[in-house]
Amino acid sequence: MAQLQVFKLVNQQQTEVTVTNFGASIYQIKTLDRHQNLGTITVTLAQPEDLLKERTFLGATVGPFAGRIWQGKWTDQHGQPQTDLEINDQPNAIHGGSHGFDTLLWQTISADNRRVVFQTPKLPDYPGLRAEVTYELTDENALTIKLQATTSRVWPLNPTNHTYFNLRANEENSLATQELQIRAQQYYRLDEDQLPLAQPAPVQKTDYDLRQPTALAEIFQSQDSQLRQLHGLNHPFILADKLAPQASLTDPVSGRTLSIQTDRSLIIAYTANHFDGHWRNNLGQPINRHAGVALECQELPDAWHYAGNQPTLLTPERGATTLETLKFGLN
Repeated sequence: MAQLQVFKLVNQQQTEVTVTNFGASIYQIKTLDRHQNLGTITVTLAQPEDLLKERTFLGATVGPFAGRIWQGKWTDQHGQPQTDLEINDQPNAIHGGSHGFDTLLWQTISADNRRVVFQTPKLPDYPGLRAEVTYELTDENALTIKLQATTSRVWPLNPTNHTYFNLRANEENSLATQELQIRAQQYYRLDEDQLPLAQPAPVQKTDYDLRQPTALAEIFQSQDSQLRQLHGLNHPFILADKLAPQASLTDPVSGRTLSIQTDRSLIIAYTANHFDGHWRNNLGQPINRHAGVALECQELPDAWHYAGNQPTLLTPERGATTLETLKFGLN
């Protein structure tokens, strides 16, 4: 029977990345601040075993599809409607259903102190689908996250990593003074089910203009109706180009920085609006609203229902690879 396994990656910058085979997840990332203090920059439970107690998505590989699919309906490569996805967020399917990637004990294919490779076990809800996730930490202080997938039958595929970041090392249980930048000229507003609206909107002259580093307090204090209703961000931002970094997070107090480069088309920025203190972090503190931000690299959720968007399908004829690079630094 598969068991929980935990591995630590380290580099010459003293960065530590702890990963686990449960959900092929990042459990914890530690980096130095400007005073050479090592601190946890991810929203992290007290111990890896706590991930088994309740579905949290903290650090998890979410898939085969991230986000919501309207009524669980999708279309295969021949234009044939499919309705075999579990409706687990009425009236929609979300995050791979109740047996998504994040709920599984993955198989460990290889592991050392720089690189770990996990592979899915048998997937009863997605027969024929197999995925591998590779985490690799370099001495240049970059963590690469690569997912490769193959299948013997067609499935929707839109995975992401769901790590929540707080560069203050969780010493301040809010992101208000941390600065977020996303290189996006357009974003999607959401409907009442938090599905993207049909057409993207320009960020210019809105509170969603994050093209320059912006203190997240401005988001949390915004009078924008949707930001007030949702208590923060949960929006897809269309990446303007492939130049690095496409997104960054900076903490002016600790000096820590995080930059992200991806081959995906957009980033969903989610400011942990639903956290309510139910869970406790590695410091024993309640994990409250805005305790971290997830920067989810993916394609447009539910792309079948939007004109001009190409759904991401995994077919027997063509495998898929997604790549994301997290770069840690100081300023």
